[in-house]
Amino acid sequence: MAKFIVDDPVDLIALGRFLLLPDDDLTLAAQYCNRLVMLSEGRSFAEGPPSDVLTRDNVSRVYGAEVQVLSHPQGGTPVVLPISNGTAGTVDLGGEGAG
Repeated sequence: MAKFIVDDPVDLIALGRFLLLPDDDLTLAAQYCNRLVMLSEGRSFAEGPPSDVLTRDNVSRVYGAEVQVLSHPQGGTPVVLPISNGTAGTVDLGGEGAG
């Protein structure tokens, strides 16, 4: 069996290989993969190009998270951003009340 060491997953595609990558970093997956399979409870929930799979509705239904999906300015791949409820992780950066 041949083993490959690559610096970039795209190198595997150039070699005619595929890559099975279990990853919860949806934005990263969208950057490196031309096809995604989103699983829910061990079954395929959605599959296809990243822009078809990584929709606001799909992410909300599978992960139970409210997100915004934007298009990356360089390349157009989906960028998945969580929508904050405004209460968790609040940090005062020296604005009002600093002092």
